[in-house]
Amino acid sequence: MKRQQPNNVTNEGWEAINKAMQVISEHFSNTGLFINWVDEEGETQHCEIFDGNGFALENHIKKWVDGDFLPDEFDDDDDDEKPKKAKV
Repeated sequence: MKRQQPNNVTNEGWEAINKAMQVISEHFSNTGLFINWVDEEGETQHCEIFDGNGFALENHIKKWVDGDFLPDEFDDDDDDEKPKKAKV
């Protein structure tokens, strides 16, 4: 799959991202890679690379944002350290 290189990613970085996506997508379909880094000027940069079925990826990301992947209950001794699932 041909992806368009984001403006804030160097050619070397883009080559590394494409190699990573190639390895990951060999084993997993419908993959999203979210990358954050700090550039030479100290500014936070980010990019998202998706590979696979757009509908499946969008649905999965929406579930993640909505908190559907957080467990409903945690061990009693770890309650203070882990987030709770929001009740809707």
